[in-house]
Amino acid sequence: MKTIKDQNKLIAEFMGVETTSDATNSMYHYEGDSIGRELQYHTEWNWLMPVVEKIMGAPTWSRVYPQVLEGSCICEIKTYKSFAELDNEIEIEEGTLIEATYNAVVEFIKQYNETK
Repeated sequence: MKTIKDQNKLIAEFMGVETTSDATNSMYHYEGDSIGRELQYHTEWNWLMPVVEKIMGAPTWSRVYPQVLEGSCICEIKTYKSFAELDNEIEIEEGTLIEATYNAVVEFIKQYNETK
């Protein structure tokens, strides 16, 4: 995934967002509601947090840890085989907490899609 637009579409597919199009525009719909013409997972916490919640409810034991440590913005996503056995860990450091969380979410979804 090279562009923000492609990454946002990846997240939208994971979330079950539907798209309708006419000759000039596309509109996105989530759970029956129109959510706009542009996907904003990369800039809006109120878009990104439902994705984090879905990841934490994924079929595996998944936990998401966005945090600021010693001035660094880091997001870790840990997936467990069982309650105590770590299966996979994603750790992304970026300039802002939303960037770190967004990029960790994108990486999680890519890996999730490869294994399903």
